[in-house]
Amino acid sequence: MNKHHWNLVTLIFCNAVAVEYLPIALENIFADNHSVILVAVLLIVVFGEVLPQAIFFTGSSKLEIAYYLAPFITILMWITAPISWPFSKFLDFAIGGHHTKRFDNDSLKELILLHSK
Repeated sequence: MNKHHWNLVTLIFCNAVAVEYLPIALENIFADNHSVILVAVLLIVVFGEVLPQAIFFTGSSKLEIAYYLAPFITILMWITAPISWPFSKFLDFAIGGHHTKRFDNDSLKELILLHSK
């Protein structure tokens, strides 16, 4: 996660490419444009939105999934580097690097209590 913006830009870029390419690929399978749109939207909603959110929102193995996907994401980062790396450097410059706030136990308990009200 020390390359937070590069990772973010890579994932968003790859998602955009997949979403744009899917209808083009489906045109070769379906003759009707309405079928292409319907199948593309269905696949994007199910596999691009609902399943990932369901897995990562409720799943207890988020870190394990991230661990196994890390090599694949690293490969995507290097494949998309001509586009994603310069843009991530711009984000680092424009809004700063990824900073995390560390809490001690007392501060964390107070934060949890504040949000539970």
